[in-house]
Amino acid sequence: STEIRRMWLVAVFKVGASGFQEFLCGGSIIYPNLILTTAHNISGLSAIDLRVKAGVWNTTDILETEDHQDRTVSATVIHSGYDRSKIQNDVALLVLNDALEMTDNVAPVCLPSASSNFNSTNCIATGWGVGSFGQTNIASVLKKVHLPLVDSNYCQEEFRKVPRLGSSFNLHSSFIC
Repeated sequence: STEIRRMWLVAVFKVGASGFQEFLCGGSIIYPNLILTTAHNISGLSAIDLRVKAGVWNTTDILETEDHQDRTVSATVIHSGYDRSKIQNDVALLVLNDALEMTDNVAPVCLPSASSNFNSTNCIATGWGVGSFGQTNIASVLKKVHLPLVDSNYCQEEFRKVPRLGSSFNLHSSFIC
């Protein structure tokens, strides 16, 4: 519903040769001209092929009624330690050609302090991802889900069950599960 808080969320699109925009992933506004997103979704793509839409609720509605802002990307910066096979440092920055205007529905994400403790906390995740594990259809309408934080050791054991990662997978200490 439109009640989902999404001020800091953006939708990242890849623009094809015909001009068609294909949804790639979400991102978070960390500064008016900087978007934090996942490296695995933009790795290998040129900045000129990317578009960012802020204040969007439905990624497939070309007549989006919500106030939104479209921006082109001038540069991409992928974390120098990004390792797809180990799922480490899977972060990237998108530098926008023009800064986003901060409004009631477009604002930077609120970040915790480095000393914040997340033990025994529940979280709310928002985005346009899949509805359940193994599903491939990405939701076009913004969703939210309540998620409990789980112990890192338990999380690591669950990741080790994923065939692509295997029994030797080590969860990086920066992960929150």
